[in-house]
Amino acid sequence: MSAKTSSRHSSPSLSLEVAGTVVSAIVSTVVGAVTAVVLAQLGNPLIAVPIVLLLIGAGVMVYKNWDSWRLVVLGGVVGLLLGLLVPYAFDLLKPSPLSPPALPPASNASAAIHVTSPRKVLECTNPEKDPACLFEVKGKATGIDPADLRIYTFVYPTDPPGEGWYMQVQPATVSGDGQWVQTPSYLGNERARVRTGHSLRLRAAVVGRDATYKGTRLSDLRPGEALPAVEDIEGIVARSESVQLTVKR
Repeated sequence: MSAKTSSRHSSPSLSLEVAGTVVSAIVSTVVGAVTAVVLAQLGNPLIAVPIVLLLIGAGVMVYKNWDSWRLVVLGGVVGLLLGLLVPYAFDLLKPSPLSPPALPPASNASAAIHVTSPRKVLECTNPEKDPACLFEVKGKATGIDPADLRIYTFVYPTDPPGEGWYMQVQPATVSGDGQWVQTPSYLGNERARVRTGHSLRLRAAVVGRDATYKGTRLSDLRPGEALPAVEDIEGIVARSESVQLTVKR
């Protein structure tokens, strides 16, 4: 009778011990996995080796015998391995990245453009009695293919101030050595007469044939539409420095 009673009392204790060991093993697995992932992110997963030894030592100290703590140690080791291997598995399962969109020809990577004339004073080529000022812009471009690209010039009235950069409708003519000429360029109109002493900024840009601004091709922009910034153009390849000019009529 006493033997039966003894076995009944030992059974719950054994169940609790097994449950505790299993839970400890699961926790150890999770801790090991998280530790390995963190170490991998730090770029030094080999630090996991002393972590494994630490887990083994902790198991020995807590359970004192192999039958009880081996699941904890095994869980830690499995967790570390999972943490180290799972990220690599995800990398293998990731789809290959799509090829980037086609860029302009390789020479465009080194494309550059400069305004050589006018530089300080803008001399109008039309009579002073005309309200607008007509002028010619010259420059030098390198690393471009005129067959695939266009050069446009832009003016920004500063005194009196305008509303932005006004693109000149006529693109530049480019010669084989990269010299380009854009004419005519306009400043002012019937409502804003241009006089000596007025000032402006001038820029040039190399763009693709199908370059757009807010979805509209540059060749289809309304005359007189101002752009807040030349950089807002989609399909820009290169842009010149801004040249500050003073009008002389």
